[in-house]
Amino acid sequence: MFTLEIDGTAIAITDADESQAWEIVESEAFQQDLMAMTSEGTPLWDGRAPLIIRPASRQETEAFGAPGLDLDDTDDDEDGVFVTFLVPVDHDHEPTSAIPPELRRA
Repeated sequence: MFTLEIDGTAIAITDADESQAWEIVESEAFQQDLMAMTSEGTPLWDGRAPLIIRPASRQETEAFGAPGLDLDDTDDDEDGVFVTFLVPVDHDHEPTSAIPPELRRA
C-alpha cells in the first residue's frame, strides 16, 4: 500500500502497487480532482507542491480498512484499485473521476 503525501500531510492511501500509484497521481484527471476537492474549505492540492508517493505506514494501512470509513471518500472500480482519502473531504465539490479508466482492473 502506498500513501500520497502533499506538504507533509498524508492525503490518500491506495492498494495499488508503486508503479500504479505513480500513474494515478501523475494522471491529469486525478490532479484536477485534487485541486477541485477541498478539506475544510482548502483545496487538497495547490497544483504546485510536490506530490510524494511513499510506502504507507501501519497506521495509514489500518485506516484504509477501518470499518467506519465513509464510502463517499473512497474512489474505486469493482475488483480494481482503491484510493481512500485520509483527510476529511468536503462533500460540496463537483463529482470527480479519481482513477483513470486505463488503470482500472477489469
